[in-house]
Amino acid sequence: MSEKSYDRLFFELSKSLDLQQQKLKIIDLGCGTGTFTKKLSLLSNEVYGCDISSKSIKQAISLYPEINFSNQNIENLSFENDFFDIVIFSGVLHHFDDLHTPLMEAKRILKPDGLIFSFDPNLQNPFFWLYRRKKSWFYSNEGVTDNEEPLIKNKINNIDYVIYSHKHGDQVHGINDLRVFSLKNKKKIPVYADYQTGKYIKNNFSYCFKNTPSYKAILKLYNLKKKFSFKKNGNFITIKSIAVQHGKIKSQSFIINKSCAYISDANKIYNKDLKYFKNLNYLVIDCLRFNKHPSHFNLNEVIELTKLLKPKKTVLTNLHSDLDYKYMLKILPKNIIPGYDGMSFYI
Repeated sequence: MSEKSYDRLFFELSKSLDLQQQKLKIIDLGCGTGTFTKKLSLLSNEVYGCDISSKSIKQAISLYPEINFSNQNIENLSFENDFFDIVIFSGVLHHFDDLHTPLMEAKRILKPDGLIFSFDPNLQNPFFWLYRRKKSWFYSNEGVTDNEEPLIKNKINNIDYVIYSHKHGDQVHGINDLRVFSLKNKKKIPVYADYQTGKYIKNNFSYCFKNTPSYKAILKLYNLKKKFSFKKNGNFITIKSIAVQHGKIKSQSFIINKSCAYISDANKIYNKDLKYFKNLNYLVIDCLRFNKHPSHFNLNEVIELTKLLKPKKTVLTNLHSDLDYKYMLKILPKNIIPGYDGMSFYI
C-alpha cells in the first residue's frame, strides 16, 4: 500500500480512539515489514506486530528495533487472554477461507472493552458485509461505491456466471468486486469472454485467474463460443453470442433463450445478423443519447431499429444523463421503455 493510504487508515483509526487513555496496548496482525506498525507507535509506546512471514519480521525488526515484532501464526498466538486494547488486522483477513479461528483468537487476546480494526482491499474485506447488510447491528451506507450500490440495493448475494461483451474499462474494471462472491462460495466464478477481451483481462488482472502467494484465484476464464448453455435450478439457459460494431472495435451481443437480445454497446448490427434479432420478446439495447455518436446508438437510431426488428418490448440501456427517465417515459412509444438499476423481467 502507498504511504498516503497508510496515512488515511491511521487518521481513521485515530478518530476512533480515546487518545487521552494512557498505555494502550496495540497489536498489528499481518504487519508485514512494519510500515503501518511504525505509525501506530505514535499512539502508544507499547505496540506489537506479528506476521507469518519470517523474512518480513526479520526486516521489520531491522527497520524498527524499538517495536515488539514476532513471527507468529495469527490463528494461534502466544499472548495472554485480555491482553490488548486494540487488535488490528492489516490487509490479512481475506487470505482465510474460514474466519472463525482468527477472529476468535483476536477476541481472546482483546480486553472486554477493546477495539478490533480491520482493513482489506474494498470488497475483499470480510467485515464489509457486516456493515452492508441492513439487518446487521453495524449497518452503515458510508463509502458505498458505484459498483456496490446496485448489488446491495437489489440484494444480489450470488453471481453464478460472468459474460463480458468487450474489453473497454467500463465493462471490465469492476472485476475485483467479484472477489467477495468467490470467497463466499469458496469456488471460482466462471468468466466468459472473446479472445481479445480474455487476453486483456488476463494480462491486466492476472491475480484473479491464478494463485499467488498473496491471493487465491477467484475466476476461471472460458472462451466465448457462438452458442453455449448454463443449467440453473434445473433449467437450461441458452445464449447465442453475435458480434456487433462498437465504433472501431467489435462488441459481443447476446440472445438469451431465443427470447431476449442484450446489446450493451453498439452502433451497428451487421445485415447478415439482423434475422436473429427479429420478433423477440425483449430487445435490451444501447441508447447513449439524443445526438449521433460514433460508437453508440442514439435514440432516433434505436426507434428506427425497433420498427425493423419488431420486438414486443424494447428496453433502453447505457443511457447518458441527458436522457431523463421521466421525460423519456413521456415521449417514447409504449413498447419502448428506459431501463433502470434493479430492473428485472422473465424471459
